[in-house]
Amino acid sequence: MNVEYARSFLKDIKRLKDRKLARRLEEKLILLETVEDIQKVSGVKAMSGAPDYYRIRIGAYRLGVKLGKSGELLVLRFLSRGEIYRYFPK
Repeated sequence: MNVEYARSFLKDIKRLKDRKLARRLEEKLILLETVEDIQKVSGVKAMSGAPDYYRIRIGAYRLGVKLGKSGELLVLRFLSRGEIYRYFPK
């Protein structure tokens, strides 16, 4: 799957201090690049009320992604469970 990263996502990961969490995020991103269907990734849930938007659980954090019409995956945000819903999807 073709994965693209938004500027907001890159800012989110720059603020990340936990190396264990960063390693788990990296593993999940590598997995997203190799799978053909997003539903095959563990921890994926569709966002209610927002078609084509999904969240992926990584510990106490959530990875916000959008599935494009031509099959590309846009990674938008990586925030804690308490903050993600303030900024994603919007």
